Amino acid sequence: DVHEQMTVLEQVIAKKPAGIALTVMNPEALTPTIDKAVDAGIPVVLFDAGAPLSKAYALLATDNYRAGVTAARTMASLIGERGDVGVVTLPNQLNHQERTNGFKETIASEFPDMRLVAVMDGKGDRIVSRDAATDIMERYPTVSGIFNTDAVGGVGVADAVRLKHKQHEVK
Repeated sequence: DVHEQMTVLEQVIAKKPAGIALTVMNPEALTPTIDKAVDAGIPVVLFDAGAPLSKAYALLATDNYRAGVTAARTMASLIGERGDVGVVTLPNQLNHQERTNGFKETIASEFPDMRLVAVMDGKGDRIVSRDAATDIMERYPTVSGIFNTDAVGGVGVADAVRLKHKQHEVK
């Protein structure tokens, strides 16, 4: 939750730490608070997702769009470049939006026999992601693969595939 992240960051700033390492959920919302920390003499380093207009000292991140491109190509290889696929993601977080967009646009431009049928919010939670993947498999029984954009949700997606006994059908 971006508002909770802002609140926690404000609390951390008040403690005057030697530095802050942060992954940003929403760059526009967090930039003023990041700048407040830097203005208070607290170096801020961002990782995984940045805030390009902030005063943060550095960003260490994956090219998330490119990660989505790689995921799409890997999925295509796993399912023989044909079939329906879904995505479980965190749609309100920039880095996950970028991964999803890279996946979606690559499927559309490079794999004419593949179709993205659903993008579901897994909330970065194992149980919610499991339920989202289950929903995809129930609504689209011929789905061949599900791409998950975060680590925790990936466990839930794998749980859903296993619980539906589709380990051989869904990658």
